[in-house]
Amino acid sequence: MKIILILFTFILLFCDVIQGTFVFPDISLEAKRPRGFVVSIQDSPGVQLFGFHGKLNDRLDPAKEGDIVGDVYSATNGKWVFEDPTLELAIGDKLYYWIYVQYNFAGYTKRDLLWEVSGNGKGEYVYNTHNLEYFLEFAGDKCVPSTTTATGSNVAICSGNIIFEETFSGSSIDTSKWTPQKYIPSITDDDHYEFVSYQNRAENLFISNSILYLKPTAVTNKADVYGQLNLKQGCTRTKEEACIQQQVGGYILPPVVSSKVISKMSFKYGKIEVKAKLPLGDWIYPQVELIPVNKLPQYPKLLIAYSRGNLNLTLFNNEDIGSTLLFGGPVSSPTEPQRSSTLRSQRLTIPFGRDSRAYTLTWSPSRIDVMVGNSLYGSILSHEYAGFNTEYQIALGVGVGGNYDFPDEVKSGNTPKPWR
Repeated sequence: MKIILILFTFILLFCDVIQGTFVFPDISLEAKRPRGFVVSIQDSPGVQLFGFHGKLNDRLDPAKEGDIVGDVYSATNGKWVFEDPTLELAIGDKLYYWIYVQYNFAGYTKRDLLWEVSGNGKGEYVYNTHNLEYFLEFAGDKCVPSTTTATGSNVAICSGNIIFEETFSGSSIDTSKWTPQKYIPSITDDDHYEFVSYQNRAENLFISNSILYLKPTAVTNKADVYGQLNLKQGCTRTKEEACIQQQVGGYILPPVVSSKVISKMSFKYGKIEVKAKLPLGDWIYPQVELIPVNKLPQYPKLLIAYSRGNLNLTLFNNEDIGSTLLFGGPVSSPTEPQRSSTLRSQRLTIPFGRDSRAYTLTWSPSRIDVMVGNSLYGSILSHEYAGFNTEYQIALGVGVGGNYDFPDEVKSGNTPKPWR
């Protein structure tokens, strides 16, 4: 079994509405013919991200993401530039928008902005610049209340505060932030019942050059799948069957050792960004998700990034559901059709695991939005899901096999699924 491991470079969690004393630069907006739209701000020391959220010819609810959405993670030629090459604008169109800037690891937004596309009398667009101090009143140092709640964070819960940040800068996992898991998935507690044991071993869980690596390894000896697997010392589950398992007849012990960490902090509502390189390999999948606190089985849950690792995984109708297909959003059941009913997806021509990408999930009382890079690929309104009324923890792990992640009829290349 060939496996390319999963790795993480940063995790940020912050609230929905931002406040602060950061002085916004002027913002430039430009319409292009026959289509296209560009918005930019000047770069300055400390700026780390620029986000734009707009809606055309209709007022934008300050709590909503908008229809024209993009986050920019680096400046180009001294500017932070977001471009939508497909947007068609006409003179007289009104663009309602808000912007977000991350500055020195704090977030700031300005809302309720309006730009009208103007011309010069010759049918040509006029390039516009907004000086934001004419449009905005600054909040100063006042702590604006947030819908976010959090347990285990030592940061004030003010709108826009970053309440959890992890850059994996140490030589090992920070156990003040994370609990490395040690248990055996059991058929009574884990719907997926994946074919692994989760252990805190140096070869499976390690940090190098500010990157967290989670690396599953297949057992190498016949004795490893027969006899007894005893993880009672330091087991992170309470039921004995998750801490010690005996091979019985054809029911062998897990043939793969994997790793998983769960945040000690929990929260409800906010925006989480995870930069990760997803795993590639047959019958493998990432666990980049939010799971409810102290709730088993672990549903409903929120997928930040999910993509099966098989390079070519086809159903009976030849649809490829492998590594070029990404899923995100709420999951209320492990079984179909409920499992996929509230998920959103995006497809690439290359596997998602070929490169590191930023995956974002924004969770508010009214909706859940999922993004990859600068692309918003799905929104789920609150009436489409239920049960997400508790605080959640961040879970990062790698699963292999199991009950529900791979339909029985799939083939990996020309190889049928080897279990039922």
